[in-house]
Amino acid sequence: MTLATNNLTDEVGTGSPDFPNGMPTSAGDPIVESGSNTDGEWTRWANGTQYCGVSITIVYSAVNTIAATWNFPVAFTGDQRPSHEPDSVSLSSTTPSLEDMGLTSSQGLTTSSVTLQQRRAAGATNFASGDTATTRATCFGRWK
Repeated sequence: MTLATNNLTDEVGTGSPDFPNGMPTSAGDPIVESGSNTDGEWTRWANGTQYCGVSITIVYSAVNTIAATWNFPVAFTGDQRPSHEPDSVSLSSTTPSLEDMGLTSSQGLTTSSVTLQQRRAAGATNFASGDTATTRATCFGRWK
């Protein structure tokens, strides 16, 4: 079996000079598993830490919000912390101007999904039906 991550490849169990324990590492911690699917990418470390990431389109949800539900590419066991940052170029094409944007938030967090939201500032121009933007979301938590 061959593992590949960040352009580093090693045959599992060979103990090459680059991977003395036979496993690729990131910041000194062995990577147990990494991959991607239609819901994003993930990395799992031997210490139980898990990272997931995705670029996702948030769409008109209400006059004050554009949002999307992100189904994680692999589930967490709990204690996960999502965050996201909408792309300013795609936000500039929405009805409210960039100056009218309010806070980003994450709602309805479960071990398998979260709803990502971009709100407009109070009293600012409303979002319109058809408004969309791309956001980059990440989530760190535990897989074991």
